Amino acid sequence: MITKTVAHIDLAVRLIAGSAALLTLATAAAAQRPRSSGAFAVQYSLGATWGEVTHFAKTPDSVRQMTWFPYVTAVPSAQFAMPFDLPGSCEYLGNGQFLASGKETTNGNGYLVRFSIASTPTLQLTIEESVAIPGYDPLDIHYDVSGRIFLYDVWARSVRMAPWLVGAALPTQFGVIADLSGVGWTPWTIGSHFPDETPGIYLRAVEGAALDPDHRVRLFQDGSGNWQVENLVVVRQPISTGWSVREPIRVPHEGTIELANGGGGAFSIKNLETLAIVLQGSIPPATGWHPVSVPPGAFQVGASYFVEAVGASAPSSKPFEPTFRFGSPTMQDSYQMKEGWYRPATMTVGNSGFTVFTDLIWASGGAAPAGDVYGYLWAAAEEPSSTSVTTLPTGETVLAHPQAMFTSELHAAPDETFGLPLYMQVPVPNHENLVGQAILWQWFGVTPTNKIVVSDVFGSRIKGTASAARSSNGGGSQPQSGGTGPQTPEQRAAREEAARRWLERASGGRGANGGYQEWLRQLAGGRR
Repeated sequence: MITKTVAHIDLAVRLIAGSAALLTLATAAAAQRPRSSGAFAVQYSLGATWGEVTHFAKTPDSVRQMTWFPYVTAVPSAQFAMPFDLPGSCEYLGNGQFLASGKETTNGNGYLVRFSIASTPTLQLTIEESVAIPGYDPLDIHYDVSGRIFLYDVWARSVRMAPWLVGAALPTQFGVIADLSGVGWTPWTIGSHFPDETPGIYLRAVEGAALDPDHRVRLFQDGSGNWQVENLVVVRQPISTGWSVREPIRVPHEGTIELANGGGGAFSIKNLETLAIVLQGSIPPATGWHPVSVPPGAFQVGASYFVEAVGASAPSSKPFEPTFRFGSPTMQDSYQMKEGWYRPATMTVGNSGFTVFTDLIWASGGAAPAGDVYGYLWAAAEEPSSTSVTTLPTGETVLAHPQAMFTSELHAAPDETFGLPLYMQVPVPNHENLVGQAILWQWFGVTPTNKIVVSDVFGSRIKGTASAARSSNGGGSQPQSGGTGPQTPEQRAAREEAARRWLERASGGRGANGGYQEWLRQLAGGRR
């Protein structure tokens, strides 16, 4: 399963009137406008193990290190030097092979990198090949099984294509098949069609008047061999064609979860460690997401789960992990903070690459004001309860007792009209006495127009590094949840205090100290 987190696109965003409009692509050259950040995160399964690779960066402090985090005790997380400092995207090619893209800001070149992950004789990641593609900024890539690489060049606002088969030398020249400088939507990601759709290469697009649509656009060749683009209606469908679970899964108020599988059918949801069945049901044979009722207490934060189709002998979905969730993200004018998130499996003792992030987006259809965007990540080490959060008179749900604050700053250029990522790396020390402690997080954002917006309150429990054995159909090794840890009040208090000291040290001593109350005063009193 591939999760593509694209940072932002420096393009004009306009709403197209009408749906299913057939457009002939313009050939005018686009103005060159560099982006200032990028990110990708890929979760994979390989044999009996799971893991992920991530790369987050922003100028002027961009980094060239991709982080590999195997969910296996014996293999620690590791970093690998990439030839670019602004990541674009990453795609799984099958058989342990991956293709990543990015741009190097010092020379302006785009790059493609092929790397592999092997589980035998030992679990290892190897950079196999990298090539420069001068003048390109490959924000997103897609490998088509027919033997073609498609890339979206955000620098030139064009879709490019080159023939290539896995195992051959990576191409360095790509022909332009679609110049998108004259169309009124913003390309976002590239992918293949769903099984029930007309064959073609599909772009997911963002419209200017909607905050978070899933708008699909089809690229195809007409009878004369010319590439055309068809602007489709807004649809909301799962990205995966197998069993998928729409995240985040909220605890303590699950209510319903949403599942998808193109063919429908009966399923069981199982605990990844114990293989105990926590939920059973079925969904109809139709595309899209289908709600499934969840009884209270079915899911526990700290445990991992997977969907298993009835009759299957192995997991039918990637693992998913519920998280503590309170409240909802807020919006001011056209600025909105999205839900905060991270992969709970990565909040593990000893993981120096643990990262928490969100997106601050705007979609008014016009340019965002230039200036600095500030993100403030607040954290609290405490058991989640009704007293962990408070609701302001203006409706925002916020942390009641934060103990540390982290800051993240980005610069918004005048033509950045969709949004920016906010993320913060918070290394988790290798102290087993932290295992099982709940950590709650919340993002505050200050926009260039001095507006304050907040994310939801979110969190999970710190995991340990001891792996539990799996039966053959368990799906792989992941960090041990650690349960709720020590049971006596004294032990719980000691664990909580150790976690608070970690957060205070990691944030450089920037705790509440009255500053948080000032934030609340501004939220409730007019700095909105």
